[in-house]
Amino acid sequence: MKNKEQNISQLSNPWLLLKQSWNLFIKRAPTLWGIALLPFVYFLILFLGYWVVGSKPENILFALLMNVLVIVFVVLFLWSQVSLICAVVDKSLTIKEAYEKGSVMIWDYIVISFLTGLVILGGFFIFIIPGILLSVYLAFTMFVLINEGDREVEALLKSYEYVKEHWWPVLGRIFFIVLIFLIPIWLIQGFFMFLGMPEKMAEVWINILSIFFGPLITIYYFLTYKNLKSIKGHFSLKNHQSKRGVFIGLFLLAFVILAILAVSFFGFIYLSGSLKCLQMIPKFY
Repeated sequence: MKNKEQNISQLSNPWLLLKQSWNLFIKRAPTLWGIALLPFVYFLILFLGYWVVGSKPENILFALLMNVLVIVFVVLFLWSQVSLICAVVDKSLTIKEAYEKGSVMIWDYIVISFLTGLVILGGFFIFIIPGILLSVYLAFTMFVLINEGDREVEALLKSYEYVKEHWWPVLGRIFFIVLIFLIPIWLIQGFFMFLGMPEKMAEVWINILSIFFGPLITIYYFLTYKNLKSIKGHFSLKNHQSKRGVFIGLFLLAFVILAILAVSFFGFIYLSGSLKCLQMIPKFY
């Protein structure tokens, strides 16, 4: 019990983590902003092009082109996110080098995101509390992937081990950085409401705030992960077969439930369309 309390006390306090994150953020801001802004610049160009050309719902080729361009934006956004993490983990990377490394890691990033999301969702399907617990336990899977190279379930297991015995302190640090980020958002919303200005203007400034200070939150998470990793030290995953089975089981549970819901939804749409078609058939009796 004494060792456990000693380990927990070694976790840096939120203010110190924020100060360290801010110092790194100031040094790396141009690079991190350059990485984060690229997909939004593309989106702005896409939006302006759509606005200039005008919507043409009757033009199938135009609609198809817009769908392809939206898919490109999604891929570019995911690419920028993994590149941002690479730049935070490796402080020597330039924008170009971060994107080059991100291009190698993007598929693993998507797989880990999908796996982590479904495992957490599986916890929520069982009951709300397991989902909340897992959302904290698995908060650092991306950093395990980029920093240590562990993939799939191994990344989930390592994140779980780092947070284990520190769940409440980690939750407190996550809540702290979220609150720090939400305070200026609330102030912006209150300011625009006080002046009676359109909500859209407030949303624009909130999006700008998210773009410019999003990297700070990523750094904060990374420093928390490094702190936990240094406390845990080296360990083996050989004796974690039961937890591996739990994660796989939760993943399959969420996948099956989502598949059933999807089939039910599209089946309902199909049957509704079929009934409408039947109703349109002339009756000759």
